[in-house]
Amino acid sequence: MRALVLALCLLMALPAAAADAKKQPALRKEFQLQYAMYTGGFDVVTVDGSFKHTASTYDLELLAYTKGLLGTLAPWKGELNTTGKYGKKGTYTPSKHRFSSWWRRKEERTTFLYDKSGNFKSMEIVEEDGNVINELPDPALAKGTHDMLTALAIMLKQYEKTGSCSVSVPSFDGKRRFLMKFTDTGDATIKPSRYSIYEGTARTCTIEIVPDGGLWHEKPRGWMTVQEQSKAGNKLPKLWIAKPAQDIPPVPVRFDVFTAYGNIVMHLTGVK
Repeated sequence: MRALVLALCLLMALPAAAADAKKQPALRKEFQLQYAMYTGGFDVVTVDGSFKHTASTYDLELLAYTKGLLGTLAPWKGELNTTGKYGKKGTYTPSKHRFSSWWRRKEERTTFLYDKSGNFKSMEIVEEDGNVINELPDPALAKGTHDMLTALAIMLKQYEKTGSCSVSVPSFDGKRRFLMKFTDTGDATIKPSRYSIYEGTARTCTIEIVPDGGLWHEKPRGWMTVQEQSKAGNKLPKLWIAKPAQDIPPVPVRFDVFTAYGNIVMHLTGVK
């Protein structure tokens, strides 16, 4: 499920864009987005996200769950949440990041805490049986890193400021340090379809996870397996960014993942 979790993260990190009152409506400080993930033509996962923002704070939340036949055979639900401080210069500093995963109604929860400067402070894991593990990872691995939702928010802020989504953000998942490397690949068009509420021009950006220390497997697993398959076909996972409404900042409107077993596509299906 780790590959799915990363894909969901990529659809969740939303920027806090500044509006030009003379040219467009004021951008909302709070809104919700909904996505559907398709594979083999079947709608298999629903993703609900919420975004809250003030002049000094941000709060990103995501709930995803399997549905239909997949939901019956593999009942899974995941919830991610990041809260933190938003700086006057458009900086994001995480305070707390939480990921909860339910597999067949059994929950495992991981919580990251950061100090006032955004430095990784502690990690707590609550296992399915209720056992609590408190860990402090190697400071050298965690230094200067962000949780994945904050890393994606940084990328989208970069796009807002410069018109390019190219940036590499040091990140940490509790065991592994890596760069989330985004590469701008220009504009493309999303054609009208029954799958998405968005149609029109969007900025495309490939994403690559680049290991930078920690406990990586010798052979690719999970998301890294998917990434290697994508690279072999010269098709890295691709994020599409656009404004689905005048009062909504640029957000992910589509996400494509290419694998040896078939493609996965996430579409934006609702905004409120």
